[in-house]
Amino acid sequence: MADDKVIEALVQALVTDERDVRYHAAQAIANARATSALPKLSEHRHDQNPEVRERIIIIFGQIGGSEQVPAVIEATNDTEPQVQLAAVNALRQLRERGATISLVPRLKDPNPHVRAAVCARSVTWATRPSARMFFLFAR
Repeated sequence: MADDKVIEALVQALVTDERDVRYHAAQAIANARATSALPKLSEHRHDQNPEVRERIIIIFGQIGGSEQVPAVIEATNDTEPQVQLAAVNALRQLRERGATISLVPRLKDPNPHVRAAVCARSVTWATRPSARMFFLFAR
């Protein structure tokens, strides 16, 4: 487990203006599986910078748990497609039951990458009876 001071420094680096620093800070947090950073990251999930929001959602998908699912679902409605896409992919990684139904509106998203990611998420459970309901709502 990484030292708390190091994790705090990485969280602060994540919200810097320097893109490379943000990327590497996010990677370090995820690689360290620093779940202690999740509450602090959650404080920054509404940052003005969409790249910061995207990185936080990616980390939630990589090391988060059921506590992060509501924030990830919320991010599927972000104004930036890159954040929406990260959220759909994070939900796929989290594999939380019940989260898939929240993706129904994203099947009509104007961004084809978001729609494709939603479909890919759906494939993992398409054989389940609830899949019929999902696709009925999508029409």
